[in-house]
Amino acid sequence: MKQIKYLISAIFLFAAVWSCTEDELGNADFVDTIVAPTEVSAMFNVTQDNTGLVTIAPTSQGAVTYTVDLGDGSDPITLKQGESIKNIFAEGEYQVKITAIGVTGLTTSVTLPLVVSFKAPENLVVEILNDEAVSKQVNVTATADNAINFDVYFGVEGVTEPITGVIGETVSYVYPEPGIYTIKVVAKGAAIETTEYIEEFEVTEIEEPLEKAPTPPYRNEVDVVSIFSDAYTNITVNEWNPGWGQSTTLTDFEVDGDNILKYDFLNYTGIVTDYDNPTNLAQMEFVHFDYWTNDAESLSLKIVNTSQADGTPEKESEIAVGDITAGEWVSVEIPLSDFTTNMSGVTQFLFVSNGVTVFIDNFYFYKQPTTVSEGIVGVWKLAPIAGALKVGPNPNDGSWWANSAEDVTGRDCLFDDSYVFGADGTFKNILDGSTWVEGWQGGSDSCATPVAPHDGSNPATFVYDEAAGKVTLNGLGAYLGIPKAYDGGELGSPADAPSAINYDVTLSNNDSAMTVVVNIGSGYWTFELVKDGAPAYSPLEGTWVVAPEAGSLGVGPGQGDTSWWTIDAAGVTQRACFFDDTFVFGADGSFMNVLGADTWIEGWQGGTDACGVPVAPHDGMNPATYTYDEAAGKLTLNGIGAYLGIPKAYNEGELASPADAPASITYDVTLANNDSEMTVDIWVGGDAWWRFKMVKEGTSTGGGSGTGGGTSSGTQIDLPVDFESATIDYTLTDFGENLSSIVEDPTNASNTVAKVVKTAAATTWAGTTIGTDTGFATNIPISLTNSIITVRVWSPDAGAPIRLKIEDANDATHTCETEVNTTVAGGWETIEFDFTNQATGTELLSVGLDNGWVYNKASIFFNFGTDGATAGEKTYYFDDVIFINN
Repeated sequence: MKQIKYLISAIFLFAAVWSCTEDELGNADFVDTIVAPTEVSAMFNVTQDNTGLVTIAPTSQGAVTYTVDLGDGSDPITLKQGESIKNIFAEGEYQVKITAIGVTGLTTSVTLPLVVSFKAPENLVVEILNDEAVSKQVNVTATADNAINFDVYFGVEGVTEPITGVIGETVSYVYPEPGIYTIKVVAKGAAIETTEYIEEFEVTEIEEPLEKAPTPPYRNEVDVVSIFSDAYTNITVNEWNPGWGQSTTLTDFEVDGDNILKYDFLNYTGIVTDYDNPTNLAQMEFVHFDYWTNDAESLSLKIVNTSQADGTPEKESEIAVGDITAGEWVSVEIPLSDFTTNMSGVTQFLFVSNGVTVFIDNFYFYKQPTTVSEGIVGVWKLAPIAGALKVGPNPNDGSWWANSAEDVTGRDCLFDDSYVFGADGTFKNILDGSTWVEGWQGGSDSCATPVAPHDGSNPATFVYDEAAGKVTLNGLGAYLGIPKAYDGGELGSPADAPSAINYDVTLSNNDSAMTVVVNIGSGYWTFELVKDGAPAYSPLEGTWVVAPEAGSLGVGPGQGDTSWWTIDAAGVTQRACFFDDTFVFGADGSFMNVLGADTWIEGWQGGTDACGVPVAPHDGMNPATYTYDEAAGKLTLNGIGAYLGIPKAYNEGELASPADAPASITYDVTLANNDSEMTVDIWVGGDAWWRFKMVKEGTSTGGGSGTGGGTSSGTQIDLPVDFESATIDYTLTDFGENLSSIVEDPTNASNTVAKVVKTAAATTWAGTTIGTDTGFATNIPISLTNSIITVRVWSPDAGAPIRLKIEDANDATHTCETEVNTTVAGGWETIEFDFTNQATGTELLSVGLDNGWVYNKASIFFNFGTDGATAGEKTYYFDDVIFINN
């Protein structure tokens, strides 16, 4: 499925093997996206006058200068981008070398053959074919002796200029209409005389898809409501094309075993689910469908809730696709927030067009993954053993090929690659500048710079079905094991990388080993991975906000200077929707902008400098990651729309349109006050610098009306915990959008307790660490016979699952978790957590003790497994955390 169309018109375009060398002065470490020039070639224009005069014009992506070695013994010539050189060649064969030089000094070279002959072209052979995949496209290939290029006149009225191609290659043209056309091919060389070929050719139109629509990614059943797709379980649909007076006809259609809806004469069609049992889409976030057409001028989707009052926006709303692409499958995704329909009881869906033929497939609604199994979360690498990579006719079969023990050393650049599964559903390939690059990637089967898109530069997510043992990676270039293997085949070019890959996975050895299998159609690749432990702690880890105080954001003519404009106290109040935005740095390198229902929207975003609905891509919907160079004080956010402070500011400029959002932004950051405050600076061009002051949530606590509540200094916390000492540091550390504080007991003013707000933005795994990340002052003396910790809790609901997790503060992979439901609503109760009764999917206490693990840190999770968007914001309290030592 194509996503970008383009036409290349050239005199000569030569394909060549390219090579890359680094600038002798060293790498440009300040920006990871700088690469050597690509698509290096040259256009040759030979005068047809028997003089041998040739004009050579180098071309590339990313070069600023070129050196041209003419291959005739003369000195190389230096040209700027866009310049050309003329040279007179004697008859003969030459090898012209073009070296493209980028802004950083990185180079790419190609060698192109040039044949100069003063004889007329001979033995001209022309092949004219309709393209099998692109409607009304004709491909012309010509070969001839003594020819360098050929012109093709495609016989379209009013089009007099030919398309020129290099002899032996193919040129293509897409006709406006099918029919009979006179095509003329003129072969040319250095001689004055040319040779022609003329043919009457019938151009045909492809009227239906020849391949199936893209296969949707695997999703958990609770995360998708499918109307029509072979990939999911579809809901009941009572009518697909009811007789409402429309001209539309419906025919079942199939390609490669995939069922498709074919609508002819489509002006509109109504898809009716069940009037007596409406479909609840309130928890879904997006609608997806794929369409194929060769004649539609418009296409839109209407969603109807027939229980709502006529004429109200809650009853029905319609969204148009926009520009229509013909002759190929196009995937459409629309946020449900764009519709005004009440999604709690939908009964009708209408596709609307202009009386034409439209094919529809994979019509479904979905939301981001509800939960992520902790077993797969973490950093994984290929096991450093023989047979970690293998391929054969069956899963776990290396009879065709398997890596040897020597390969572990010889391909060390591959075995140190990391595959990172984030707790928030993000995925990342981390290749650290070098990996194994093969011939299909333009390499030489050796360690080399990673080749896009398999270089970890694109954002990606994953879906893991623990019960089925299935993992789907969503994101162009994301992969496990090796980039070549995908479900259905092996890549022949990086340009063919799929947007999603499905794997079968089996976890073992207490979730520290993973066997990955991918079916390539003709056989199976198997990869053995091992968990590399938790990512290194970053002081940025946690949830941050712009400090809600005057002077916390401003701009001026120098770093730290906010003399041009700075926020005042009135502005903080006016922009409350901005100051509650959070910026979340995950322990796994993930980053999120969490904006809630509104934020500050400015004119360049189509707003009126007021609170409003977040505008894409600065709405936190795209996955993002971060890298932090603590020594240099540099923070880079990777992901379109990810930002700190305000979305307008980026490196060297300020945005004028959301569509111009960059793929990454780098900030200067300085941490202070025990890493709880962060000053962020960004240069936006000229003398202009923006500065933001940010504070970390959950790193300071408030006292409870003189009760001797929490303090951010004092002795290290230890069990038992009762929040009553004035000399103990009762800092609470939140994650996943929890907000905690030390407060007066709402039922007993003489008591001090911990208050935890699970916000509407909270994740399913939102929790609170009892203390800082350094944990307790002493290890918990837990054993199989002394395994109970009690906690006094207050919950607004009975039946709410409360999870308690203990771990090693120095090794986040050494954990034990248990879970108990509350039995009291709106009152205090003491819950007994027995760690010999571990939570499903978590490590046994006996395993940890047998391996000598220690436990000196605890975190509590209220209403575990349900996110804030589902439950709504709720407040919980806890107190008296006591280890029971019998």
